[in-house]
Amino acid sequence: MIEAFTRELTAGGGSLIAQTSYDSTGHDYGVELESVLRTSDSQARRQRLQTVLGTKLNFEPRHRADIEFVFIVPENATNARLLAPQLRYYYAGDIASYSLSNAYDSDSTDANRDIDGLRYPEMPWMVGGDSSIDAIRSSIEQAWGNRVAWRSRLFAFGYDACQLMLALSGAHGHPADVQVAGLTGLLRVDATGRVQRSLIWVQMRDGEPKRLADDAPPAAAASP
Repeated sequence: MIEAFTRELTAGGGSLIAQTSYDSTGHDYGVELESVLRTSDSQARRQRLQTVLGTKLNFEPRHRADIEFVFIVPENATNARLLAPQLRYYYAGDIASYSLSNAYDSDSTDANRDIDGLRYPEMPWMVGGDSSIDAIRSSIEQAWGNRVAWRSRLFAFGYDACQLMLALSGAHGHPADVQVAGLTGLLRVDATGRVQRSLIWVQMRDGEPKRLADDAPPAAAASP
């Protein structure tokens, strides 16, 4: 994961200035976060000033100034819910934080409030407020009732597989012309015949993922 991230970051003109690994079974990531944020440098400066001035100073530690954003790679949603609040605790609440979709657990709204502010790429199916997707949910509920796992990513993949099959069957030998605004994202077939998928960007707000304002909703297929 870190190799892929670093490759894309540097290709876009960015640079990775610090990284650390953590024990996904642990709960306290203070040592790892302080090593990345270098808040200990700020604390050392305070100590030097106090020594020179001979008095105690009102002080709040600061993180390093050259961080533009933090990328959190969680093994599961619990890791994200532990890491995000600890970033704020170590005075990094003003730094934009990004992660992966597994930081979000659709069945844990209250616990998800711990990752409020976190941004990550997501499939449209997992985000409410899109009228075309809401219409699909309504149609399927009428047909199958409560037996459908509404928030299941696998359901969305299966649905889009069917939509792709129908689109390809009507492509008349030109699969590269196929494009489907699906539940899992905007799907297109590239020149090598591979399906490429573009996700949407969301930000956690009050325990739920909300589409970022500058990410316009795609027009999803209307028939289940």
